[in-house]
Amino acid sequence: MTKKFCFAIATKREQMRLILHHCIACILLTSLGKGVLADTVHLKNADLLSGQLLRIGANKLVLKTEYAGELTINLDSVGSIVTDGAIDLRLKSGQILKTNLQSDTPGYALIAGKSIALSEIGFEKSENVENTDPLKQQSFHGRAEASIESLQNKTQTRYAEVDLNLTVQHNAWRHTVDVKKRNDSEDGEKTEDSQKLEYSVDYFLTPAWFTRGNSFYQRDRVTADSDLHYNGLGLGRKLWKDESGSWEVIATYNKLVIGSRPTQVGLNTWLLSTEYKRKFENEKWDVYAKADVLFPQNIPVKLILQSEAGLRYQLNAQIYLTGKLIVDVIGFSGGNLKNHSYKLGIGTKW
Repeated sequence: MTKKFCFAIATKREQMRLILHHCIACILLTSLGKGVLADTVHLKNADLLSGQLLRIGANKLVLKTEYAGELTINLDSVGSIVTDGAIDLRLKSGQILKTNLQSDTPGYALIAGKSIALSEIGFEKSENVENTDPLKQQSFHGRAEASIESLQNKTQTRYAEVDLNLTVQHNAWRHTVDVKKRNDSEDGEKTEDSQKLEYSVDYFLTPAWFTRGNSFYQRDRVTADSDLHYNGLGLGRKLWKDESGSWEVIATYNKLVIGSRPTQVGLNTWLLSTEYKRKFENEKWDVYAKADVLFPQNIPVKLILQSEAGLRYQLNAQIYLTGKLIVDVIGFSGGNLKNHSYKLGIGTKW
């Protein structure tokens, strides 16, 4: 009886041991299974790639794989992307989402139940989550550019300009300073000797919306009554922003002063500003355009436009060549006074 009882206990212990080993094995297999989970990229040619998604933007996708290292893939070749967990996404609309990507129709991803084009998505993996917050960024960049042009037409015309631009971002604050000096002459006689100083400070309420305080000063030493300066406050919005570029629009209400003492004229005015810049896929070429349009009130001048558009070619990491068109317009009730020029220049950025 004692032997049978001991045998029963031993058998019971063996069963418990087997059950315990089985549970441990299940836990290990489950853990290993989670370890091998990966993001998946389905290409339009039916190929399947798995790895760790590092970046989406500038019409490119970067996937880190164990078998081929980092792969850079054109978004045009991607059918769908599936992530194994939630990631921090930034849409061109400025919306920030923390969610996973799910398969959808080719060229699109299912995000929070909505079908969104892959080209509208921005993502960059970062070990420091705080750095992915657009309102907690720190950056400093600038450029210095010189351009000159000499035209042999009915009169010998020469243009020369130097431009310095600095931008500093600290968390939700962004400071921008732009300084320009321009000299024009015709047949050896100076027609313009102007200096421009512009400063703006932006405070980002959201990744897309920001408030702006701006100050602008322009003086021409040749024409005494062409002095112009204004200060204002307003609101701006990033229409889109990704690794390839950005587009912003800003509207401010300003106090404008035209002329020099004792013939100064002060008035209120609206200012509409826009700035667009975009890199091409090879990142050697980029285009930009910016314009400021003043709408003075209660005077014959309907608008004052200062605009510039250009194309830059990057020679190396710092030096670039540029060609640009500058258009200035003063609009009156009876017509417009226009001035435009083309310039070639060289610049550096950091």
